[in-house]
Amino acid sequence: MNRKVNIAGIAALALLFGSPIAAALPTRSSGDHAPAPTRQPSVTIGDYCASTYAPTQTVAETADGQTVYCVQMKRTDAYVWWPANEKLPVDPHIPVKPGNACLGEGEKWIDNEGRPIECARTQNGRLRGNLVWQLTH
Repeated sequence: MNRKVNIAGIAALALLFGSPIAAALPTRSSGDHAPAPTRQPSVTIGDYCASTYAPTQTVAETADGQTVYCVQMKRTDAYVWWPANEKLPVDPHIPVKPGNACLGEGEKWIDNEGRPIECARTQNGRLRGNLVWQLTH
């Protein structure tokens, strides 16, 4: 009696029973072809890409081919697609302006009018010593 041996079945059984040879066994016949890689859909800068723990995809492209990274917003568990591979001081969905409270002294951002701002301690007034977004000089 002549039987064909199913290599994939043997590999599955070997894995099930903890055999170290399982990794060495091929799982498809020579006539099978690996599936073509699927192209990830394009993403938009600023869109959320993950939350709570680590993202599953860390690099992607926008529709125009720009490379973007799934980066964490500091002090949160939220992630967004961004052109620079570094943590962001604020959520880009929430506009900030000079005078708004901030948390990370020395952090820099661009306000909703396109002006550079920095998180710094106020020097005078009723909020003296508090961290607020201030225009950079």
